[in-house]
Amino acid sequence: RYKRSVLGLLWTMLAPLLNMIALTLVFSALLKMAISNYPVYFMAVQVFSRFTGNDCKDDTEDPCAMTFNSDSLAALEYVFNLRSSYQIAAANMSLGGGRYISEDTCESDDRARKAVVDNLRAAGIATVAAAGNDGFTNALSAPGCLSSVVSVGATTLSDQVASFSNSASFLDLLAPGVRILSSIPGGYA
Repeated sequence: RYKRSVLGLLWTMLAPLLNMIALTLVFSALLKMAISNYPVYFMAVQVFSRFTGNDCKDDTEDPCAMTFNSDSLAALEYVFNLRSSYQIAAANMSLGGGRYISEDTCESDDRARKAVVDNLRAAGIATVAAAGNDGFTNALSAPGCLSSVVSVGATTLSDQVASFSNSASFLDLLAPGVRILSSIPGGYA
């Protein structure tokens, strides 16, 4: 349905992908370095595609970068398949969609991803995902709503839940998420 191009992939990798991995991967790498004597490596897996027009209705930019569920599922499976070649500490996903007021509803709607996340967890690989940026006060976005995913919401400089951050009773962690120095133009995300 959507055409993919080399330019589209490069575009999505330059801004959204770098921003996506900046906060979550740095945290997991620092944690791993602090508890081990092993070198830490970062591996980015491209899951975003370039969308335009009506497909960008929930985004502020057109064109926009979004992901198909099948691409994020394939990326998690790819990480799982690399587990014996690399010491992988975490799969970090700064993406999400939907509104889930319970883990049960989320897991019912996202059984395939739940299965892969459970396989990663059994292999000792944590899956960390954004809570979402819709400002929900009683719901999380998928995949952060899955019970075996570590969900992360955003806080402000004054350590309050950011107005855009989703939160719910089943949110796992809060972390700085406002004015984060980033690789995107302007320097802050």
